[in-house]
Amino acid sequence: MKFSGKLNPVRDELVVAEVPTSKQIAESIIGSQTSVGLTAGATDNGSGIGNANATGEGSIGGTEIYGTEFLEAMPEFPGGMSAWAKFLTKNLKYPVMATEGGVSGKVLVSFVVEKNGEISNLKVIKGIGGGCDEEAMRVIKKSPFWKPGMQNGRAVRVAYMMPVVFRME
Repeated sequence: MKFSGKLNPVRDELVVAEVPTSKQIAESIIGSQTSVGLTAGATDNGSGIGNANATGEGSIGGTEIYGTEFLEAMPEFPGGMSAWAKFLTKNLKYPVMATEGGVSGKVLVSFVVEKNGEISNLKVIKGIGGGCDEEAMRVIKKSPFWKPGMQNGRAVRVAYMMPVVFRME
């Protein structure tokens, strides 16, 4: 076996990596599934949300939060997006301050759809003011449990972004 080494600039110590032989590589089993307890390509982009290549099993209790890019099944409001639109129409109230101030536009809200479908970690990413931000959060909090996202045949926590549109009639 050959060894390659380089200095770790953070700790100023020699890191030795074992380079596998051609025979070891040829005999290795490569599959499309990740073993439980490992994360495949998980990264932290500073938001606390891992990327969609992670297994969700790498942290204690499978608390990994997936993005929506490469999931087997996306989280879904019960009844789909048409039911979501009906839910918003029925429950969203145009704030008086926004009406009086002529405020309209999109409030961008982020949240996590938990493994059981519950909504958590609700935040306004881009608000428009006039009480619209608070109203968007109130309505999303009020929503029933969603159908959770799925990865590798398991329900997983998924970060989701949703625009809530306020338009004057």
